[in-house]
Formats: sequence, C-alpha cells, structure tokens
Amino acid sequence: MSTAGVQVIRRHAPPPVPPPASAVERTRRWVARKLVSTNRSEPTEQETLQQLQPKLVVISQPTCVEGIEWMLACQQLSIPYVTIAQSCHEMLFHSDEYADAIEPALCGALRNYFVANDTRVRMENFLARSLPNAEIVRNPFNVSWDTTVPWPSTDSPLKLANVARMHIPSKGQEILLQVLSLEKWRRRDVVLDLFGKGPNERRLQQLAAKLELNNVHFHGHVSGIEDIWAEHHALLLPSKYEGLPIALVEAMLCGRPAVVTNVSGNPEVMQDGQTGFIAAAPTVNAFDSAMERLWESRRQLAAMGQAAGRYIRTRVPADPVGDFADRLLLFSQDSTQGEVAKPREQSVYTNETK
Repeated sequence: MSTAGVQVIRRHAPPPVPPPASAVERTRRWVARKLVSTNRSEPTEQETLQQLQPKLVVISQPTCVEGIEWMLACQQLSIPYVTIAQSCHEMLFHSDEYADAIEPALCGALRNYFVANDTRVRMENFLARSLPNAEIVRNPFNVSWDTTVPWPSTDSPLKLANVARMHIPSKGQEILLQVLSLEKWRRRDVVLDLFGKGPNERRLQQLAAKLELNNVHFHGHVSGIEDIWAEHHALLLPSKYEGLPIALVEAMLCGRPAVVTNVSGNPEVMQDGQTGFIAAAPTVNAFDSAMERLWESRRQLAAMGQAAGRYIRTRVPADPVGDFADRLLLFSQDSTQGEVAKPREQSVYTNETK
C-alpha cells in the first residue's frame, strides 16, 4: 500500500474481546488497557482520528465487534464510517448489555458490510433487530478470474488439500485428521496435504503423528495457489465457523470441487452434490459422510470441478476491490450533495434476500 502512495500507520493489535465480568473486573481491564496504551506511547482511536481528519473511515474486523472502539470514536467526532465483518460466531456473544453496546455502534455506520449473508443474519439475530444499512460484499482472491488449471492425473492416489490457517477453533483440522484415521480411510489410496501456518500447527502435526497418518503432509504457507490445484483434486474445509472462505472461492475458480461444512457462506456459493459436498455439521461423523460421497463420486470429480468454476463466477465479482471501491464512492458523491447514500442495488452475486 505504501508503494501506491497510501500513508500507513501501524498500531498494536487490540486485546481480544473479553467475556462479561463483574464491575471490579471490568474496571481492572479498563485500567490495564489504558496503561498498555500509555506505555506504548500510542494515541487513542479518537486522537488518531483527530490527527488524520478523515472524510470516511473503513473499519475492517475479523468478526463483527473488534472495531467497536473505532466506531465509538467516529461517533464522538461525527466522522462517517462503514464496517466490514469477516465472520460471526455465537461464542462472541455474551450478555444483553453487550448487545446494547454493539447495537448503536453498528447502527451508526453508513453501511455494515458482511462477506456472507449468514454472517449478517447471525449478527441481526443476536441484536434481535434488522440492520437496514447492511450489504453483502466479497473478499478479493489470489488467483486470476479467468484461470484454467489443468486437471491433475487421474491415477492414484486421490490428492486432497486443506488450504487454511492452522487454527483448530475455527478451521477444525483435527476433525479432518480424525476422519482419515478411520479404518476405511486407512485402506484407501488417499493423500492429504495441508497448506498454511497458524497457532495450532505444531499440535496438528503431533496429532497426525499420534494417529499414525503417514499419508498426511504439512507444507506451511504457500503463495502459489494455482500451483496447489495443479496437483490436487479437491479441497477439504472442516470449518467450525467462517465468513466466506477465500480458499473455497480460489479452489472453485481453479475448477476444483470441495467438501465443506454447512457454516456461514459455504452453502451460499456451493451446490451440494453438483460442485462439491456439504457436511451437515463440523463433526467427525458428518464430515466423514460428506467425504464418503466424494470418494464414491471420484470418477466425476473433474466434471464437478468444471461446474464449480462456472457456478462461483455467478456468486462473486471479477473485481471485488473495484466493486467495493465503487460502493464507497457513492458516499463521497452523495455527501457533496448533502445527502446520505442510498443502499446499493444488489448484484447478481449478492442476491440473498433479507
């Protein structure tokens, strides 16, 4: 970004959103947070905004709530802002008081963008109200829109890939390893390659060793996504919660079917039995059942991959960054006329109804 002339100011990551606590504990946390900020000589969110004086603030969050301090600072300074939520999980939802704090922060945004319709629904259900300023956007991906990756050799083994952060609470790779430890899978000519790094990488490697899975290999982070799919037949994502996995979009663009769990945006871009297989839940039994369907359909996987490539191009835009920039420009155009931007007409890839 800096090479493109964008001013980049790096700040320390905020502490994780804590669970509810007593008034004494909340006071202790507040004091600790202020001391950390003071010790780092780091300006507060409000001080940063006062210094920069932006016309519009884009608050991008791993889930739906990490940017609440920025939202409140924008409200205090009367600076317009939009939010982007990458995922949403009920474990983040605590008390009614917590919802009471989040609701005005989200409702004060010009727009609340969600990368999956399910993420929006979950947030609205937690708040027990609709968000009239909500819209669906898609994340950028790291393969060419018109990529064509030749189908790998159909000779054995069946090569499967998990492309995801090594994070058990969200990505659920331990489910995948337990499935492959079942006796029927041990008898089959299947190879699993895991691509990615994260806080549970060592633990997953130890679990694979404990289960004596000699057909499972860890490759760390790999930047060449198309190179991965040149050698693999299908994607496996046993996610426990998601937004819309970029790895799934990239695999489908490369013409590969997938086995995923029925969480968040996965069923919004998948056709079960046509472009891949959807496990009913992130459990060993459910994912094993979906993988069994993959195994039984292994002669049709190339055709399913072609169908996946066609379908995903109707669910995501060719230029997600340009699409999002166009939406933001609506605010600057309308602000010069003293009007609030009206909700953007939804594109074909965001045709989920509210």
